[in-house]
Amino acid sequence: VRVGGVDRDYLLDTPAKASGPVPLVIVLHGGGGNARTMTPRWLDTARREGFAVAFPNGVGRNANMGTWNAEGCCGFAMTSGSDDIAFIAAMIDDIARQHRIDQARVYVTGLSNGGMLTYRIGAALAPRIAAMAVVSGAMFGGETPPATPVPVLIMHGEQDDIVPFKGGTSPMALVARSQSKPFREVAYAVDFWRRADGCADKPAVEPKGDITV
Repeated sequence: VRVGGVDRDYLLDTPAKASGPVPLVIVLHGGGGNARTMTPRWLDTARREGFAVAFPNGVGRNANMGTWNAEGCCGFAMTSGSDDIAFIAAMIDDIARQHRIDQARVYVTGLSNGGMLTYRIGAALAPRIAAMAVVSGAMFGGETPPATPVPVLIMHGEQDDIVPFKGGTSPMALVARSQSKPFREVAYAVDFWRRADGCADKPAVEPKGDITV
């Protein structure tokens, strides 16, 4: 698809047989990755469960090392002002024109830099997104709340040494150089979406071994 004068591309896998419109899951790779790095994690599940899955490519100086413009990170996508929100919206439209997609069941998930863009997509395209999941992503502060609530699953390890759980500058020099703003702590993202989604002020905390839900 062409967005803002730039050709963008994605990989798509759809069910071989479907009796009606199918859900679409959009999977965003991490910084320095590309669409193909995410396919082994998702294709078997998508084919078994009968949903379509799209793997968009970020942009970078190297075609195999893409990044996403999360506004506070990362790399070429951020410094070039890549309009990744418009790209994802155009990609959804492109897929819907060619395939039987249930547009009430469009989901987005992302890893690291892809998770950062997932937060932006959830806020900017809220009426089009049924739910989202973020793995090791971050927000940067000052975001505009979504127009409608978006269910969100946030997964982040306390010992993450690339995108720190407590925020700030990445301990990894390569990532730190790709930041224009410090990461906000995970608690900021949780609180932002709790308020946006109208959840209770007091969260329920449930320890499960080494994991807190």
